[in-house]
Amino acid sequence: MLDAIFHFFRALYHPEGLKELIRSGGAPLICAIVFVETGFFVGFFLPGDSLLVTAGIFSAAGVIPLKWLLLPVMACAIVGDQIGYWIGRSAGAALYRREDSFFFRRQHLQKAHDFYEKYGGRAVILARFIPIIRTFCPPVAGAAKMPYPRYLIFDVFGGIFWVAAMILGGYSLGKTVPNIGQRIHYVISVVIVLSVLPAVVSILRSRQEFRFPKRSEPASGKIRAIIFDIGRVLIRVDISRAMKGLTSRISLSPEELWKSLENDPRWKDWQEGRMSPREWFVHLVQRLEGSLTGEQFTECWNLALDPEPIFDDAFLKGLSENYRLALLSNTDRIHVAHIEANYSFVKIFHTRIYSCSVGTSKPEPLIYQLALRGCRVNAEEAVYIDDIPAYVEAARKLGLKGIVFQSPEQLKTDLQSLGILTE
Repeated sequence: MLDAIFHFFRALYHPEGLKELIRSGGAPLICAIVFVETGFFVGFFLPGDSLLVTAGIFSAAGVIPLKWLLLPVMACAIVGDQIGYWIGRSAGAALYRREDSFFFRRQHLQKAHDFYEKYGGRAVILARFIPIIRTFCPPVAGAAKMPYPRYLIFDVFGGIFWVAAMILGGYSLGKTVPNIGQRIHYVISVVIVLSVLPAVVSILRSRQEFRFPKRSEPASGKIRAIIFDIGRVLIRVDISRAMKGLTSRISLSPEELWKSLENDPRWKDWQEGRMSPREWFVHLVQRLEGSLTGEQFTECWNLALDPEPIFDDAFLKGLSENYRLALLSNTDRIHVAHIEANYSFVKIFHTRIYSCSVGTSKPEPLIYQLALRGCRVNAEEAVYIDDIPAYVEAARKLGLKGIVFQSPEQLKTDLQSLGILTE
């Protein structure tokens, strides 16, 4: 059994072995390999590009009918990516905490994350043509909570384009180059080299940058990014107002209700996005024996947020002209939806890290690191602002500069002391 498995894996990367695999397995084997490579972490080592080009050449020779090859492989490539996306969507930031194993490498996940951060939605299409990245990009897009309809559009286009380019490219070679079947090992070798070339270039470039840092990089310690908490920093929060709204239909005082919420065993799941608003509502109503409807609950829950922000947009826009701004907040899906819909200042922040979206919360180091990656800065190049000293201290331990927010005037003074222009 083990000998057969090792023989299969050796054949995948040997031109003659790959020819025999395609001859014997046909379209079903090709579909299975593409599906596993795009849908599961264990498939990152599979040779998708050379497999498809070779299959196209065999199709031109009549070994595999093109109609039974092209559309089924496209479908498998697209469906496989959907599985990867939803794995990432479900696991969230926990993916980045997963330990390395034989079939999983965090460095591959991080490379895909960096690729996604650089190219955004286009990464879903471009990743199709880069081994390893095409396996890990879908989970990264899912973990980043890329809107599924948008992801699906990019992914369907990318899957069709990749499969068509590889198979029809091989098919054209098979039809136009005489006796290409006798030279197919050269074609496979070239495709394999071209496939791994981007990874080799990336490794060499990373080593060179490690040895010889770019002169154009900002001097260490220069502030390039400002990261804001939201509650009691940008928006006033009055918990008692929300509690009063909820207790009008629940047999608890506002103080008793808030204490109950703080000690709720599912509170962290709610804050880190492992519960939907509906699940949280049902959980609380059953636990507290309330009689609210879902709409009444949402309305009361959002009463905690003052409609008037602490700072006007002009102040934040002024900062955004010279610094990268980010939001970093422990919050839930109901508040996020309310904030995104009702506060204009959020559009000024291109990087918005919500605990319920990334699956981790302050003071965990990972959530600060996600904000730094979003701003594309090192820790010493960023300032973090929060009203909770423990969260500021956690940021400082990572190397960020920290300011404990007390008032707008105090914040402006502290920013100016760091050399940050606030006017």
